Amino acid sequence: MSERGARKLVLCVVDGLPAHLLEEELSHGRLPSLAALAERASYARATSVFPSVTPVCLSSIATGASVAEHAIPHTCWFDRDADRIVDYGSSARAVFAAGPMRVWRDSMVEMTRTHLSSSVETIFESLEALGLVTATVSFTCFRGPVAHEVRLPRLVRSGRWFETVNGPSKFFFFNLYESDRITTPIALRSRAAGSVDEYGAVVAAHLVANDAFDFFLFYLPDLDYAAHLGGPDGAREALTRVDAHVGSMFEAAGGIDAFLDRYGLVVCSDHGYSEVHSSARLEDLLGGLRLRGADGLAHEAEVGVCASMRMGAVYRLPGCPEDTRQIGARLERSAAVDLTLYMEAGEAVVRREGEELRFQPSGDGWTTSGAHDLLADADYPDGMRRAWDALTASRSADVLVSAAAAWEFTDLAGADHVGGAAHGSLAASDSLVPVLAAGLELDPQEGLSITDLAPALRAHVASQHLPFHA
Repeated sequence: MSERGARKLVLCVVDGLPAHLLEEELSHGRLPSLAALAERASYARATSVFPSVTPVCLSSIATGASVAEHAIPHTCWFDRDADRIVDYGSSARAVFAAGPMRVWRDSMVEMTRTHLSSSVETIFESLEALGLVTATVSFTCFRGPVAHEVRLPRLVRSGRWFETVNGPSKFFFFNLYESDRITTPIALRSRAAGSVDEYGAVVAAHLVANDAFDFFLFYLPDLDYAAHLGGPDGAREALTRVDAHVGSMFEAAGGIDAFLDRYGLVVCSDHGYSEVHSSARLEDLLGGLRLRGADGLAHEAEVGVCASMRMGAVYRLPGCPEDTRQIGARLERSAAVDLTLYMEAGEAVVRREGEELRFQPSGDGWTTSGAHDLLADADYPDGMRRAWDALTASRSADVLVSAAAAWEFTDLAGADHVGGAAHGSLAASDSLVPVLAAGLELDPQEGLSITDLAPALRAHVASQHLPFHA
Protein backbone atom coordinates (compact mmCIF):
# COMPACT_ATOMS: atom_id res chain seq x y z
CA MET A 1 0.00 0.00 0.00
CA SER A 2 1.36 3.42 -0.91
CA GLU A 3 2.14 6.04 1.72
CA ARG A 4 -0.74 8.19 0.47
CA GLY A 5 -3.09 5.23 0.38
CA ALA A 6 -2.13 4.22 3.91
CA ARG A 7 -2.97 7.69 5.15
CA LYS A 8 -6.49 8.01 3.75
CA LEU A 9 -9.33 6.18 5.47
CA VAL A 10 -12.99 5.32 5.03
CA LEU A 11 -15.12 4.40 8.03
CA CYS A 12 -18.34 2.69 6.92
CA VAL A 13 -20.93 2.56 9.72
CA VAL A 14 -23.86 0.21 9.07
CA ASP A 15 -26.54 1.19 11.56
CA GLY A 16 -28.03 -1.68 13.56
CA LEU A 17 -25.87 -4.51 12.20
CA PRO A 18 -25.25 -7.14 14.92
CA ALA A 19 -22.02 -9.13 14.80
CA HIS A 20 -23.79 -12.48 14.48
CA LEU A 21 -25.76 -11.41 11.40
CA LEU A 22 -22.67 -10.36 9.46
CA GLU A 23 -20.90 -13.55 10.49
CA GLU A 24 -23.82 -15.76 9.42
CA GLU A 25 -24.32 -14.07 6.07
CA LEU A 26 -20.61 -14.20 5.27
CA SER A 27 -20.51 -17.89 6.14
CA HIS A 28 -23.38 -18.54 3.71
CA GLY A 29 -21.64 -16.69 0.87
CA ARG A 30 -24.36 -14.08 0.45
CA LEU A 31 -22.17 -10.95 0.66
CA PRO A 32 -19.61 -10.94 -2.16
CA SER A 33 -18.22 -7.44 -1.58
CA LEU A 34 -17.89 -7.78 2.19
CA ALA A 35 -16.50 -11.30 1.75
CA ALA A 36 -13.79 -9.91 -0.55
CA LEU A 37 -13.01 -7.31 2.10
CA ALA A 38 -12.96 -9.94 4.85
CA GLU A 39 -10.29 -11.88 2.92
CA ARG A 40 -8.07 -8.79 3.10
CA ALA A 41 -9.03 -7.52 6.57
CA SER A 42 -8.89 -8.36 10.25
CA TYR A 43 -12.13 -9.07 12.08
CA ALA A 44 -13.21 -8.55 15.69
CA ARG A 45 -16.33 -8.09 17.72
CA ALA A 46 -16.70 -4.79 19.57
CA THR A 47 -19.01 -3.58 22.31
CA SER A 48 -21.45 -0.72 21.93
CA VAL A 49 -22.23 1.88 24.59
CA PHE A 50 -25.27 1.96 26.88
CA PRO A 51 -27.91 2.89 26.05
CA SER A 52 -27.31 1.17 22.72
CA VAL A 53 -29.38 3.64 20.68
CA THR A 54 -28.29 5.48 17.56
CA PRO A 55 -27.80 9.10 18.76
CA VAL A 56 -25.70 7.92 21.70
CA CYS A 57 -23.70 5.39 19.68
CA LEU A 58 -22.99 7.70 16.74
CA SER A 59 -21.79 10.40 19.14
CA SER A 60 -19.38 7.89 20.68
CA ILE A 61 -18.14 6.77 17.26
CA ALA A 62 -17.62 10.36 16.08
CA THR A 63 -15.77 11.48 19.21
CA GLY A 64 -14.31 8.36 20.82
CA ALA A 65 -15.95 9.56 24.04
CA SER A 66 -18.16 7.69 26.47
CA VAL A 67 -21.75 8.66 27.22
CA ALA A 68 -20.54 10.37 30.39
CA GLU A 69 -18.16 12.50 28.32
CA HIS A 70 -20.10 13.48 25.20
CA ALA A 71 -23.38 14.19 27.07
CA ILE A 72 -25.88 12.71 24.59
CA PRO A 73 -27.75 10.48 27.07
CA HIS A 74 -30.64 8.79 25.23
CA THR A 75 -32.85 9.07 22.15
CA CYS A 76 -35.51 10.63 24.39
CA TRP A 77 -34.43 12.53 27.50
CA PHE A 78 -35.53 15.23 29.91
CA ASP A 79 -33.64 18.51 29.69
CA ARG A 80 -33.65 19.82 33.25
CA ASP A 81 -32.16 23.17 32.21
CA ALA A 82 -34.81 23.82 29.56
CA ASP A 83 -37.53 22.02 31.55
CA ARG A 84 -38.71 19.96 28.59
CA ILE A 85 -38.47 16.55 26.95
CA VAL A 86 -36.03 16.22 24.04
CA ASP A 87 -36.80 13.55 21.47
CA TYR A 88 -34.55 12.88 18.48
CA GLY A 89 -37.28 11.01 16.58
CA SER A 90 -38.19 7.82 18.44
CA SER A 91 -40.95 7.09 15.91
CA ALA A 92 -43.14 8.92 13.41
CA ARG A 93 -45.84 9.15 16.07
CA ALA A 94 -43.36 10.48 18.62
CA VAL A 95 -42.27 13.17 16.17
CA PHE A 96 -45.82 14.51 16.04
CA ALA A 97 -46.31 14.15 19.80
CA ALA A 98 -43.17 16.17 20.52
CA GLY A 99 -43.71 18.58 17.61
CA PRO A 100 -42.16 18.02 14.15
CA MET A 101 -40.24 21.27 14.03
CA ARG A 102 -38.91 20.80 17.56
CA VAL A 103 -37.76 17.25 16.77
CA TRP A 104 -36.17 18.45 13.54
CA ARG A 105 -34.26 21.20 15.34
CA ASP A 106 -33.20 18.97 18.23
CA SER A 107 -32.02 16.05 16.10
CA MET A 108 -30.55 17.82 13.08
CA VAL A 109 -29.24 21.06 14.60
CA GLU A 110 -29.07 21.20 18.38
CA MET A 111 -27.80 17.66 19.02
CA THR A 112 -24.53 18.51 17.32
CA ARG A 113 -24.46 22.23 18.04
CA THR A 114 -25.41 22.47 21.73
CA HIS A 115 -26.27 19.05 23.18
CA LEU A 116 -22.95 17.42 22.24
CA SER A 117 -20.44 18.48 24.89
CA SER A 118 -18.02 21.24 23.90
CA SER A 119 -15.32 19.40 25.86
CA VAL A 120 -15.13 16.59 23.27
CA GLU A 121 -13.92 16.84 19.70
CA THR A 122 -15.35 15.06 16.69
CA ILE A 123 -13.02 13.29 14.31
CA PHE A 124 -14.00 15.87 11.69
CA GLU A 125 -12.84 18.73 13.92
CA SER A 126 -9.55 17.14 14.91
CA LEU A 127 -8.51 16.09 11.40
CA GLU A 128 -9.62 19.32 9.72
CA ALA A 129 -7.50 21.21 12.29
CA LEU A 130 -4.49 19.43 10.74
CA GLY A 131 -5.40 20.75 7.29
CA LEU A 132 -7.01 17.51 6.17
CA VAL A 133 -10.27 17.17 4.24
CA THR A 134 -13.00 15.13 5.92
CA ALA A 135 -16.34 14.03 4.51
CA THR A 136 -19.57 12.40 5.60
CA VAL A 137 -23.02 11.52 4.32
CA SER A 138 -26.25 11.41 6.38
CA PHE A 139 -24.33 11.07 9.68
CA THR A 140 -26.09 12.91 12.50
CA CYS A 141 -23.07 13.69 14.73
CA PHE A 142 -21.33 15.86 12.17
CA ARG A 143 -19.87 18.85 14.02
CA GLY A 144 -17.00 20.36 12.06
CA PRO A 145 -15.38 23.69 11.17
CA VAL A 146 -17.02 24.44 7.81
CA ALA A 147 -20.32 26.33 7.51
CA HIS A 148 -22.92 24.84 5.15
CA GLU A 149 -26.14 26.47 4.00
CA VAL A 150 -29.26 24.43 3.34
CA ARG A 151 -29.91 23.67 -0.32
CA LEU A 152 -33.65 24.20 -0.62
CA PRO A 153 -35.80 26.74 -2.45
CA ARG A 154 -35.95 30.04 -0.62
CA LEU A 155 -39.66 29.59 0.18
CA VAL A 156 -39.01 26.28 1.97
CA ARG A 157 -35.97 27.43 3.89
CA SER A 158 -37.45 30.78 4.93
CA GLY A 159 -38.29 29.57 8.45
CA ARG A 160 -35.72 29.55 11.25
CA TRP A 161 -35.58 25.73 11.27
CA PHE A 162 -33.47 25.53 8.13
CA GLU A 163 -30.23 27.31 8.79
CA THR A 164 -26.47 27.18 8.42
CA VAL A 165 -24.79 24.28 10.21
CA ASN A 166 -21.11 23.52 10.77
CA GLY A 167 -19.74 20.22 9.52
CA PRO A 168 -16.81 18.68 7.65
CA SER A 169 -15.56 20.10 4.34
CA LYS A 170 -17.46 17.54 2.29
CA PHE A 171 -20.92 17.40 3.80
CA PHE A 172 -23.99 15.62 2.43
CA PHE A 173 -27.12 15.39 4.54
CA PHE A 174 -30.42 14.01 3.17
CA ASN A 175 -30.39 16.38 0.15
CA LEU A 176 -30.65 19.34 2.54
CA TYR A 177 -26.95 20.11 2.73
CA GLU A 178 -24.67 19.14 -0.15
CA SER A 179 -21.21 20.64 -0.38
CA ASP A 180 -20.65 19.39 -3.96
CA ARG A 181 -22.99 20.00 -6.86
CA ILE A 182 -23.79 16.44 -7.91
CA THR A 183 -26.96 14.66 -8.98
CA THR A 184 -28.33 12.62 -6.10
CA PRO A 185 -31.56 10.64 -5.66
CA ILE A 186 -34.14 11.77 -3.10
CA ALA A 187 -32.91 10.29 0.17
CA LEU A 188 -36.21 10.01 2.03
CA ARG A 189 -38.48 8.79 -0.75
CA SER A 190 -38.68 5.16 0.51
CA ARG A 191 -36.83 4.07 3.65
CA ALA A 192 -38.33 0.56 3.37
CA ALA A 193 -36.62 0.18 0.00
CA GLY A 194 -33.32 1.58 1.29
CA SER A 195 -33.46 5.03 -0.28
CA VAL A 196 -31.19 6.74 2.28
CA ASP A 197 -28.50 4.13 1.75
CA GLU A 198 -28.89 4.52 -2.03
CA TYR A 199 -28.39 8.27 -1.63
CA GLY A 200 -25.27 7.64 0.46
CA ALA A 201 -23.87 5.19 -2.08
CA VAL A 202 -24.13 7.78 -4.87
CA VAL A 203 -22.27 10.28 -2.69
CA ALA A 204 -19.63 7.68 -1.77
CA ALA A 205 -19.01 6.77 -5.40
CA HIS A 206 -18.61 10.46 -6.27
CA LEU A 207 -16.15 11.12 -3.45
CA VAL A 208 -14.07 8.02 -4.20
CA ALA A 209 -14.05 8.56 -7.97
CA ASN A 210 -12.74 12.07 -7.40
CA ASP A 211 -10.37 11.09 -4.56
CA ALA A 212 -11.92 14.02 -2.72
CA PHE A 213 -11.05 13.41 0.95
CA ASP A 214 -8.54 12.26 3.51
CA PHE A 215 -11.18 10.75 5.81
CA PHE A 216 -14.73 9.76 4.87
CA LEU A 217 -17.43 8.53 7.23
CA PHE A 218 -19.85 6.57 5.04
CA TYR A 219 -23.06 6.08 7.01
CA LEU A 220 -25.68 3.50 5.94
CA PRO A 221 -28.73 3.76 8.26
CA ASP A 222 -31.39 1.74 6.43
CA LEU A 223 -30.58 -1.70 7.87
CA ASP A 224 -31.67 -0.39 11.27
CA TYR A 225 -34.93 0.84 9.76
CA ALA A 226 -35.50 -2.54 8.08
CA ALA A 227 -34.85 -4.41 11.34
CA HIS A 228 -37.37 -2.25 13.18
CA LEU A 229 -40.02 -3.10 10.60
CA GLY A 230 -39.24 -6.71 9.74
CA GLY A 231 -36.90 -8.08 12.40
CA PRO A 232 -34.04 -10.38 11.32
CA ASP A 233 -35.54 -11.08 7.89
CA GLY A 234 -35.75 -7.37 7.13
CA ALA A 235 -32.20 -6.82 8.36
CA ARG A 236 -30.89 -9.72 6.28
CA GLU A 237 -32.45 -8.33 3.11
CA ALA A 238 -31.10 -4.85 3.87
CA LEU A 239 -27.61 -6.29 4.40
CA THR A 240 -27.54 -7.54 0.81
CA ARG A 241 -28.17 -3.96 -0.30
CA VAL A 242 -25.39 -2.74 2.01
CA ASP A 243 -23.04 -5.22 0.36
CA ALA A 244 -23.94 -3.86 -3.07
CA HIS A 245 -23.34 -0.27 -1.91
CA VAL A 246 -19.91 -1.17 -0.53
CA GLY A 247 -19.23 -2.88 -3.86
CA SER A 248 -20.19 0.25 -5.80
CA MET A 249 -17.67 2.21 -3.74
CA PHE A 250 -14.98 -0.32 -4.70
CA GLU A 251 -15.98 -0.03 -8.36
CA ALA A 252 -15.61 3.75 -8.24
CA ALA A 253 -11.94 3.23 -7.38
CA GLY A 254 -11.40 0.56 -10.04
CA GLY A 255 -12.01 -2.51 -7.89
CA ILE A 256 -11.35 -3.59 -4.33
CA ASP A 257 -7.57 -3.86 -4.69
CA ALA A 258 -7.31 -0.43 -6.27
CA PHE A 259 -9.56 0.90 -3.52
CA LEU A 260 -7.43 -0.61 -0.74
CA ASP A 261 -4.26 0.65 -2.38
CA ARG A 262 -5.63 4.15 -1.92
CA TYR A 263 -7.64 3.85 1.31
CA GLY A 264 -7.77 1.99 4.56
CA LEU A 265 -11.32 0.77 5.26
CA VAL A 266 -13.16 -0.03 8.47
CA VAL A 267 -16.69 -1.44 8.31
CA CYS A 268 -18.50 -1.51 11.64
CA SER A 269 -21.85 -0.97 13.33
CA ASP A 270 -23.10 1.12 16.21
CA HIS A 271 -25.37 -1.42 17.94
CA GLY A 272 -27.22 -4.70 17.40
CA TYR A 273 -30.89 -5.49 17.95
CA SER A 274 -33.32 -7.87 19.66
CA GLU A 275 -36.56 -9.28 18.32
CA VAL A 276 -39.55 -7.69 20.07
CA HIS A 277 -42.72 -9.63 20.90
CA SER A 278 -44.18 -7.52 23.73
CA SER A 279 -44.18 -3.91 24.87
CA ALA A 280 -44.87 -2.10 28.13
CA ARG A 281 -45.65 1.48 29.03
CA LEU A 282 -43.29 2.62 31.78
CA GLU A 283 -45.72 5.31 32.85
CA ASP A 284 -48.18 2.59 33.89
CA LEU A 285 -45.66 1.31 36.43
CA LEU A 286 -45.57 4.67 38.21
CA GLY A 287 -49.23 5.03 39.14
CA GLY A 288 -49.91 7.70 41.74
CA LEU A 289 -47.00 9.89 40.67
CA ARG A 290 -47.74 12.95 38.56
CA LEU A 291 -46.08 12.57 35.16
CA ARG A 292 -44.42 15.19 33.01
CA GLY A 293 -45.65 14.94 29.42
CA ALA A 294 -44.06 15.99 26.15
CA ASP A 295 -46.34 19.04 26.11
CA GLY A 296 -45.02 20.13 29.51
CA LEU A 297 -48.54 20.75 30.85
CA ALA A 298 -48.61 18.35 33.81
CA HIS A 299 -49.31 20.38 36.94
CA GLU A 300 -46.55 20.04 39.54
CA ALA A 301 -45.15 16.94 37.84
CA GLU A 302 -43.13 14.63 40.09
CA VAL A 303 -41.39 12.44 37.50
CA GLY A 304 -40.43 12.59 33.86
CA VAL A 305 -40.48 9.30 31.95
CA CYS A 306 -38.52 8.81 28.74
CA ALA A 307 -38.28 5.55 26.82
CA SER A 308 -35.66 4.81 24.17
CA MET A 309 -36.94 1.47 22.86
CA ARG A 310 -35.31 -1.21 25.05
CA MET A 311 -34.01 1.29 27.58
CA GLY A 312 -36.08 3.48 29.87
CA ALA A 313 -35.29 6.50 32.02
CA VAL A 314 -37.12 8.05 34.98
CA TYR A 315 -36.23 11.56 36.16
CA ARG A 316 -37.15 12.61 39.69
CA LEU A 317 -38.48 16.16 39.58
CA PRO A 318 -38.69 18.64 42.49
CA GLY A 319 -41.25 17.48 45.03
CA CYS A 320 -41.13 13.80 44.06
CA PRO A 321 -42.17 11.87 47.19
CA GLU A 322 -40.19 8.71 46.30
CA ASP A 323 -36.44 8.24 46.20
CA THR A 324 -34.56 6.38 43.49
CA ARG A 325 -34.66 3.04 45.33
CA GLN A 326 -38.44 3.24 45.72
CA ILE A 327 -38.91 4.10 42.06
CA GLY A 328 -36.53 1.32 41.08
CA ALA A 329 -38.52 -1.15 43.20
CA ARG A 330 -41.71 -0.22 41.32
CA LEU A 331 -40.05 -0.85 37.97
CA GLU A 332 -38.27 -4.02 39.05
CA ARG A 333 -41.58 -5.81 39.54
CA SER A 334 -42.47 -5.60 35.84
CA ALA A 335 -41.90 -8.60 33.54
CA ALA A 336 -40.72 -6.09 30.92
CA VAL A 337 -37.76 -5.01 33.05
CA ASP A 338 -34.54 -7.01 33.20
CA LEU A 339 -32.30 -4.57 35.10
CA THR A 340 -32.90 -1.45 37.17
CA LEU A 341 -29.94 0.88 37.63
CA TYR A 342 -29.35 3.94 39.79
CA MET A 343 -26.75 5.71 41.93
CA GLU A 344 -26.81 5.49 45.70
CA ALA A 345 -24.19 6.84 48.12
CA GLY A 346 -21.64 7.25 45.33
CA GLU A 347 -22.04 3.68 44.10
CA ALA A 348 -23.85 2.26 41.09
CA VAL A 349 -26.68 -0.09 42.03
CA VAL A 350 -27.94 -2.72 39.58
CA ARG A 351 -30.84 -4.97 40.53
CA ARG A 352 -32.45 -7.99 38.88
CA GLU A 353 -35.05 -10.37 40.35
CA GLY A 354 -34.28 -9.34 43.90
CA GLU A 355 -30.50 -9.59 43.55
CA GLU A 356 -28.32 -6.50 43.87
CA LEU A 357 -24.83 -5.55 42.67
CA ARG A 358 -23.10 -2.40 43.91
CA PHE A 359 -19.89 -1.13 42.33
CA GLN A 360 -17.64 1.85 41.76
CA PRO A 361 -14.33 2.42 39.95
CA SER A 362 -11.12 1.47 41.75
CA GLY A 363 -7.86 1.99 39.89
CA ASP A 364 -8.08 0.02 36.64
CA GLY A 365 -10.96 -2.09 37.93
CA TRP A 366 -13.97 -2.06 40.20
CA THR A 367 -14.84 -2.37 43.86
CA THR A 368 -17.96 -4.53 44.06
CA SER A 369 -20.32 -5.98 46.63
CA GLY A 370 -23.40 -8.16 46.40
CA ALA A 371 -24.28 -10.38 43.44
CA HIS A 372 -20.89 -10.31 41.69
CA ASP A 373 -22.05 -12.24 38.61
CA LEU A 374 -25.20 -10.19 38.01
CA LEU A 375 -23.53 -8.37 35.07
CA ALA A 376 -21.66 -11.36 33.64
CA ASP A 377 -19.80 -10.41 30.44
CA ALA A 378 -21.45 -13.18 28.43
CA ASP A 379 -24.85 -11.60 29.04
CA TYR A 380 -23.88 -7.92 29.42
CA PRO A 381 -20.57 -7.25 27.63
CA ASP A 382 -18.40 -4.80 29.59
CA GLY A 383 -21.54 -4.21 31.65
CA MET A 384 -20.12 -2.38 34.65
CA ARG A 385 -18.20 0.19 32.63
CA ARG A 386 -21.09 0.88 30.30
CA ALA A 387 -23.60 1.09 33.15
CA TRP A 388 -21.34 3.42 35.12
CA ASP A 389 -20.88 5.74 32.13
CA ALA A 390 -24.64 5.90 31.55
CA LEU A 391 -25.45 6.55 35.21
CA THR A 392 -22.82 9.28 35.65
CA ALA A 393 -23.61 11.18 32.44
CA SER A 394 -24.54 14.78 33.20
CA ARG A 395 -27.94 14.49 31.54
CA SER A 396 -28.75 10.97 32.69
CA ALA A 397 -31.94 10.08 34.52
CA ASP A 398 -32.15 9.09 38.18
CA VAL A 399 -33.29 5.55 37.40
CA LEU A 400 -32.49 3.58 34.24
CA VAL A 401 -34.02 0.31 33.14
CA SER A 402 -32.81 -2.26 30.62
CA ALA A 403 -35.57 -4.30 29.00
CA ALA A 404 -36.06 -8.03 29.40
CA ALA A 405 -35.60 -10.33 26.41
CA ALA A 406 -38.20 -9.70 23.65
CA TRP A 407 -39.60 -6.61 25.45
CA GLU A 408 -39.61 -2.94 24.51
CA PHE A 409 -40.84 0.20 26.25
CA THR A 410 -43.32 2.30 24.28
CA ASP A 411 -42.22 5.81 23.35
CA LEU A 412 -43.89 9.07 24.36
CA ALA A 413 -46.58 8.51 21.68
CA GLY A 414 -47.18 4.87 22.64
CA ALA A 415 -45.39 3.43 19.59
CA ASP A 416 -43.32 0.23 19.64
CA HIS A 417 -41.69 -2.28 17.27
CA VAL A 418 -43.61 -5.42 18.26
CA GLY A 419 -43.22 -7.94 15.45
CA GLY A 420 -39.93 -6.36 14.42
CA ALA A 421 -36.78 -5.54 16.36
CA ALA A 422 -35.46 -2.86 18.69
CA HIS A 423 -32.36 -2.07 20.74
CA GLY A 424 -31.09 0.08 23.57
CA SER A 425 -30.55 -2.42 26.38
CA LEU A 426 -27.36 -3.55 28.12
CA ALA A 427 -27.87 -7.11 26.82
CA ALA A 428 -25.41 -8.77 24.44
CA SER A 429 -27.94 -8.97 21.61
CA ASP A 430 -28.17 -5.17 21.47
CA SER A 431 -24.52 -4.57 22.21
CA LEU A 432 -22.14 -6.72 20.12
CA VAL A 433 -21.12 -5.30 16.74
CA PRO A 434 -18.69 -6.35 13.99
CA VAL A 435 -15.49 -4.54 12.99
CA LEU A 436 -13.80 -5.38 9.69
CA ALA A 437 -10.55 -3.42 9.32
CA ALA A 438 -8.20 -3.28 6.32
CA GLY A 439 -5.22 -0.92 6.54
CA LEU A 440 -5.79 -0.02 10.20
CA GLU A 441 -4.43 -1.84 13.22
CA LEU A 442 -6.93 -2.54 16.01
CA ASP A 443 -6.21 -4.69 19.05
CA PRO A 444 -9.23 -6.91 19.82
CA GLN A 445 -7.38 -8.43 22.77
CA GLU A 446 -7.97 -5.26 24.76
CA GLY A 447 -11.76 -5.62 24.68
CA LEU A 448 -12.64 -3.49 21.69
CA SER A 449 -15.32 -0.80 22.07
CA ILE A 450 -16.87 1.50 19.50
CA THR A 451 -15.24 4.32 21.51
CA ASP A 452 -11.84 2.96 20.40
CA LEU A 453 -12.47 3.68 16.71
CA ALA A 454 -12.07 7.47 16.63
CA PRO A 455 -8.72 7.53 18.50
CA ALA A 456 -7.32 4.82 16.21
CA LEU A 457 -8.58 6.60 13.09
CA ARG A 458 -7.24 9.96 14.25
CA ALA A 459 -3.82 8.54 15.01
CA HIS A 460 -3.62 6.68 11.71
CA VAL A 461 -4.62 9.59 9.49
CA ALA A 462 -2.71 12.21 11.46
CA SER A 463 0.49 10.14 11.38
CA GLN A 464 0.73 11.03 7.70
CA HIS A 465 0.25 14.72 8.27
CA LEU A 466 0.62 16.18 4.79
CA PRO A 467 -2.67 17.95 4.03
CA PHE A 468 -4.83 16.89 1.13
CA HIS A 469 -4.66 18.88 -2.09
CA ALA A 470 -7.25 18.35 -4.81
